[in-house]
Amino acid sequence: MLLGLLEQSNSVSETLIGTPRPIDHGESRRDDAVKTSGDFTSRHTTPHPPVRRADSAQILTSDDLERAVDETISKHLANMPLRLIDTNDGCIYTISEIAQRFKQSSQCRSLLAIDPVLPETREHVEKSVQSYLSYAMLSHRWGNEEPLYQDVMGRCIYEMDSISPGVAKLQRFCRTATDCGFRWAWSDTCCIDKSSSSELQESINSMFLWYRNSCLTIVYLSDVEDFSRGSLIRSEWFRRGWTLQEMLAPRAVQFYKSDWSLLLGSTGDVRLNHKEDPQLMSLLSDVTGIDLQSLKDFKPGLEAVRERLRWASRRTTTKIEDMAYALLGIFDLNLPVLYGEKEKAFTRLQEEIMKGTDDTSLFDWVGKPSKANSCLASHPTCFASAPWTAPETQILGLPVEGLVTSIAVDLTASVVHTLGALLKDPPLGHFIANGRMNMRFFVYPVFSIEHANPFREGASFRYIVQASGLIPLSIKTSRRLESVTGRLSAGAFCVGRLWDNSLLSGPKSDPDDGTAASDSNSGGTHLWDPDNEGMIGHFALWLQQPFVAQLMMAYPGGPFRRIHTEERIIAQPHDNSLLNLRTLIVR
Repeated sequence: MLLGLLEQSNSVSETLIGTPRPIDHGESRRDDAVKTSGDFTSRHTTPHPPVRRADSAQILTSDDLERAVDETISKHLANMPLRLIDTNDGCIYTISEIAQRFKQSSQCRSLLAIDPVLPETREHVEKSVQSYLSYAMLSHRWGNEEPLYQDVMGRCIYEMDSISPGVAKLQRFCRTATDCGFRWAWSDTCCIDKSSSSELQESINSMFLWYRNSCLTIVYLSDVEDFSRGSLIRSEWFRRGWTLQEMLAPRAVQFYKSDWSLLLGSTGDVRLNHKEDPQLMSLLSDVTGIDLQSLKDFKPGLEAVRERLRWASRRTTTKIEDMAYALLGIFDLNLPVLYGEKEKAFTRLQEEIMKGTDDTSLFDWVGKPSKANSCLASHPTCFASAPWTAPETQILGLPVEGLVTSIAVDLTASVVHTLGALLKDPPLGHFIANGRMNMRFFVYPVFSIEHANPFREGASFRYIVQASGLIPLSIKTSRRLESVTGRLSAGAFCVGRLWDNSLLSGPKSDPDDGTAASDSNSGGTHLWDPDNEGMIGHFALWLQQPFVAQLMMAYPGGPFRRIHTEERIIAQPHDNSLLNLRTLIVR
């Protein structure tokens, strides 16, 4: 191990580490000392490909081979951190310097010496380059005296004073990475030049990708001394905003306790991946509230928007903007990084999510609204409650004929016409224009709003709201509605149900009820047929189910504003004849 090498004679030490020097050094160093241990070697090295006879037409030229090496290096460097620590000599290198070191290494010379060069040699080139460039990432809770880029630039981290807790942690991380067979390692403390706004911007937008492409993420839990639920649930690492993506992105993770021993498993088992341990994953699911599948094999994107925001609701960051920036990779999004914008960062994140999905669960939140728009949340804590799902209804299992018969008496000709028109020409999604949000709602006018009994609940207020077509609602707010409108006027309010394009996917198909999906729609749902009365009946029934509602208030001659509540509003329709789909301009 590297620690042992450092304790050898001065001449050996100078050969491996050398004295502190600037980053743009030119002298030769040890190029092919990629340390590995145990069976882990097989994960990072590949044997020389066997030489076999081949037709001259199949043999590539040496120029082809050199070009393949260059292309492979460029491909891997494009998805790697901008700088990495060489765990052999303790110095930081840029990716261009790392590429140059590989080209000067015996490993690369061996590649270029392959003769004859066969088509399958490209695969060997890929594995060899990947082996050399494989790296480990550190995930941790920032503490005191963390060494920054300016502190380690041009220096050997092993020669820095380990009295500093941050330096000692960095040194131990690099030695652990070495023990696991990695020459290259990355820490967010010293591998990002935070004085460069462009580098900080690129790093924040690339962070998820870097963790995803790492061969191992080493998680250091500085406040965990034993493997227990109590220790983990108290750990600060599970409460920080940035560590959410650092837990989800990597494919291989090892958790370490405060003494740098493995949280679970035998120290020295370099092939260990804690994401493959059912006991630990089950415990982490309990501690974090994240489902097992996402913990083990997370896929970034715009699926389950509200659920992913709920994961972040339990976490905090030092800078308020980072609560948004730390979620970019989870949603596979990019945003300009503008420190100083405060909660506007989370507003911009929600706006960017809106551009890529019709998922209306983004608007299922309670608490303080964004200052930019009342339909957007101010912070992930607004999503802390569990997602709401509509209860299943037995009547959806009836045959089409039974459905039409059961609700035919409630469907007037105008309603059938309205539903048919909706199915033929569904509304566009929600969007923001000129600072105002254009949102499609089924609108239920409020005709009565009264104080509940009791009216005061601590610092909150409760109202009973009656709206046309809905069962009366109980609504809890943090401010008196009279203070918003000047007087308690029911005519200023309406209850809105957001138009949801998922309604067009139709009910689950049942091969026995005559509504089985076509071959092109074998996923269990099918698009609505607006000319089929049975489908219209299904659609009308669908709209009778409970839904997450918003209480909206209209300004005279102006836009609407969502009234923020402290509890989710669940509305129950009772009259489909009052369907009124409108576009509301919301600010």
